[in-house]
Amino acid sequence: MAEDRKYFIFNKPMDYRRGTVDRMNAADGILRLTGAEPGWFFSRVLDSREEEMTWHRLRTVCAERDGGWNMTLYSSDSRFLVWGDNSAPLDEVLADPELSLEEKKQRMSSCFAKEIRGEADVPLFDVRGRYLWFLLEAGGAAGDFDGITEIRIDFPKQNWVSWLPEVYQGSGKNRDFLERYLGVFQSFYEELTEKIGRSPDLFDPDCAQADFLSWMAGWLSIEDIPAWNEEQLRYLLKNALRLYRIRGTVEYLKEMLTLYRDCEVYVVEHYQMQESDPEKIRRWKKLYGDSPYTVTVLIHTGQNGGQKEYRTFMQIVRHAVPAHIDCRIVLLTPYIFLDQHTYLGVNSRLGEYRPMQLDGLSAMHFSRIGQL
Repeated sequence: MAEDRKYFIFNKPMDYRRGTVDRMNAADGILRLTGAEPGWFFSRVLDSREEEMTWHRLRTVCAERDGGWNMTLYSSDSRFLVWGDNSAPLDEVLADPELSLEEKKQRMSSCFAKEIRGEADVPLFDVRGRYLWFLLEAGGAAGDFDGITEIRIDFPKQNWVSWLPEVYQGSGKNRDFLERYLGVFQSFYEELTEKIGRSPDLFDPDCAQADFLSWMAGWLSIEDIPAWNEEQLRYLLKNALRLYRIRGTVEYLKEMLTLYRDCEVYVVEHYQMQESDPEKIRRWKKLYGDSPYTVTVLIHTGQNGGQKEYRTFMQIVRHAVPAHIDCRIVLLTPYIFLDQHTYLGVNSRLGEYRPMQLDGLSAMHFSRIGQL
């Protein structure tokens, strides 16, 4: 029924670099003041590629608080400016560093179309011309300004009045009032339609908002949601199908533990303890148990983990192994204990011997104190 909607959008540093700016910056995509003094930004010339274009709508999204800025819109069917007996290309006037802001305004006065004082959503039904550009002024008398994250200009004009039977469309002032009145409801409808159109982004782990990740994780029955940070949750959501295929295996257990914490994980199962030497069997049973349904998980983080970390590891392991498996967790500490969980090259090392001296620099190991 209506022709396709087009729009120009400013939400990236490149969008602002293509214009002219003074005492403002958009390095992170948000247009902000660089200091306490007022600043301004002239956009590049926006070309609709159609003569006498009637523009539709302008929307501005502020970083935090609304307001604190003024915007002046200019439009024309020509890319040349004429003032008095002089003329010049519009782009040259915008980019000329020798001209002050007031001089540029004066030369563009014949193209003035509309002034906006901090309104976030404004219809542009009275703005006509193939070319459109705007001046944004912030700070100073305009009030507090926290920055602008997005500026969007839609065209061509599409109004619900044109969809009514001609007898109800009216003319003159009556039509203008009806356009503006229906434009309020049209704005709500268009915003709702855009949100529905963007709904697939809500279910994309790379695009979804952080507070929505836990909802999706719950739908996929991901365990221990509070234990995972935002980056880890996105990884689990993106790899949910692959992880479900290997759930209950050693591979799955190791991946979940290393995802939670950058650590080394060793899994000892009963079938690995097949040995004819009775002394080794006795030692292994002491360390790893003698039940075929017992699995020992050795975790080396390089640090002395506390009880909170141990409980989190236990919770992750409990949900990662089959229900009939009894899992034991051992957090490897950087000490040497004979006949216990000490593994050369993992959590122990041989260092240089240093005799004890009463010099304030030497310390007696706690294991030696018990032998004195």
